[in-house]
Amino acid sequence: MDTKQLTVTEALKFARHDFLNELQLILLYIDLDNKEEARKAILGATERQRSMAMLERLRMPSVEEWLNTFDWVHTEFSKRIECDIVAAVDRAVDDRAVADYLETVVQSVAAVLNPLDDHELIIHVSATDSEWSIQMELEETVPVVCPATTGNLNITITETADDGQWTFTISGR
Repeated sequence: MDTKQLTVTEALKFARHDFLNELQLILLYIDLDNKEEARKAILGATERQRSMAMLERLRMPSVEEWLNTFDWVHTEFSKRIECDIVAAVDRAVDDRAVADYLETVVQSVAAVLNPLDDHELIIHVSATDSEWSIQMELEETVPVVCPATTGNLNITITETADDGQWTFTISGR
């Protein structure tokens, strides 16, 4: 990947920062006596952590790391992740190559976006015991052509950019 690999210390620092920000938001709602918003913030944080924890079932450690550190590396996006993953014994794919390819795609998309706008990237990760899929959606038209893959990744890639939405899907067995 072209982006810097985070050390464990850096990753822990970012994780602590994010956790403290979420606690501060909840405390703010409590101080304002807004129990419903505090409750929503707690449930939202819980759901985000549940989805990120579910990534381990994907059995693609490099992709899992890429998704877990995405927010800290790609600050031009806000990320929402949705997971529906059934654990598999093993995946027949070079997951480092998949993570590198995903990084290349995101960098290509980021290069054509206005850095002053907010961009929510929705990532759907799904897997059965025999197949997996990662889909990224952006609510804007992005004139990007999928970068060429290198090697024999044994994956399927689709990309659409129409009606104000860009969708990219990578899948395999």
